Amino acid sequence: ELEVERLAGLALEWLAVERQRHPFRVVAREAEQVVTFGGLRVRTVVDRVDVLEADGSAVVMDYKTSEPHM
Repeated sequence: ELEVERLAGLALEWLAVERQRHPFRVVAREAEQVVTFGGLRVRTVVDRVDVLEADGSAVVMDYKTSEPHM
């Protein structure tokens, strides 16, 4: 029950951020792809890709439900 409440709060916070963004459209969800970094091939899964209507640039979304650790 506590986890449900925590995730609901995070979702509401995220929706508030989304409302402030410029118009966009979602073009991919859970998009799997292989990328190469310095000759090393890595399989990745992108949570979401948006395209901004103003200039067509892409925004890659990677959702996290906890604080980042450095």
